[in-house]
Amino acid sequence: MLTSYYANPEVGKLVGQGWAPVRISLGAPRFFVPYKPKGKAWACIPELVPVRELLGLPKKEYKKIYTSMLDDENDEENFIDKIGMLGDNTIFLCFCKPENWCHRQFFAEWYEKKTGEKINEL
Repeated sequence: MLTSYYANPEVGKLVGQGWAPVRISLGAPRFFVPYKPKGKAWACIPELVPVRELLGLPKKEYKKIYTSMLDDENDEENFIDKIGMLGDNTIFLCFCKPENWCHRQFFAEWYEKKTGEKINEL
């Protein structure tokens, strides 16, 4: 599993090799994305999408609230299983470029803490 941002050209290459793009952003891209699922909506895991109220918060506060949202999932074990069932060839996507802090990084850290499995940034 990997994380990345929609505009990363490397994502398209991996999707062409069978990797599955999964949206974890509040919305889907409105700009052209060559690897967008044809005729379908983006696959999405709503539990990983940050709530709008987090936007604009300082990093420390954002991370604390976002990771507590992940911890508060009703059945954490099933939630982690749901993520794992997506398979190793999954790319979790949002809009933020890697030089900016982002919830996908917080998710990857949280997932590694819970499972021991590292999710790298593409």
